[in-house]
Amino acid sequence: MSEWGFFLYMATKLYRHSWLAELGAIAFLGFRWKSGRPFSFLDILALVILVLPIVIALGALIGRSRRRYERLVDAACWARWEEVLRLLPRLPRGVSASERAFRKAAALAGLGRVDEALEVVKPLASNGEIPEWLYWGRLSSVYRAAHDREQALACMENAASLAPDNATILVDLALALLRDKRDIARAAEIVRRVKTQALSDIVMHFVQATEGILALEKGNCHEARELLEQARASLSKLTTAAAGPFLDRLHAYLCLAEAGVGNYASARQHLDQATPRFKALGEKDLLARCEKELGD
Repeated sequence: MSEWGFFLYMATKLYRHSWLAELGAIAFLGFRWKSGRPFSFLDILALVILVLPIVIALGALIGRSRRRYERLVDAACWARWEEVLRLLPRLPRGVSASERAFRKAAALAGLGRVDEALEVVKPLASNGEIPEWLYWGRLSSVYRAAHDREQALACMENAASLAPDNATILVDLALALLRDKRDIARAAEIVRRVKTQALSDIVMHFVQATEGILALEKGNCHEARELLEQARASLSKLTTAAAGPFLDRLHAYLCLAEAGVGNYASARQHLDQATPRFKALGEKDLLARCEKELGD
């Protein structure tokens, strides 16, 4: 059913169920208008009764559209690429063309159709719909879906060079450097630069997570556990499905930190949390590292 069709269906259904109240409200307003009586609270109440089904139908339409997009994001976060492609044509009109294109490209890349994926987003590189730095940042996720770490990291480097003061892009680059190369020196330098800026709470939580990973890679497991747990607790409050993969990555790093301080039972719990996501996304390196640490 189309958006407009769904709205009409809901409004018609609600009016049908409340026809007696609607008829009474119309009769009351007609009587008041003919009698010339001054407008009062009762008139407002009658008007509310008349328009309430439309308001409820509109709210249902907005909720339905939001749920469709959330379903698509959740599917992408679990690498259910065929489902992403099925859901794309049914997204609400409010979803931008660039968002649709990059979601489609990531799905195609995840299915091994990389050349086709790149063609989908190629026009966005030069049509001015989105900033160039954002194009390269989003392109990184397309290569990430294809498990091409080298190209994904190169795209993040391009994005950061085009937006050298963008804290979000810089933190993403630091995380990518730790994820793909375990490059402690460069990631630490980027974090130092980012912390000189005024940061929003959400960016600060990601900075804290990055510092936790840095501490872990330096062998400071106690510090890493504290920072990672604080970041995980804060980011767990996010209700979007898009936060899921990063939170599960934090669980994997917490597994390593807990194992590093001898808390193997806690380390196992964190690994159990992260494993389904890592298997779905095909991310083997960090998972193998955790399993090795636990002797699996």
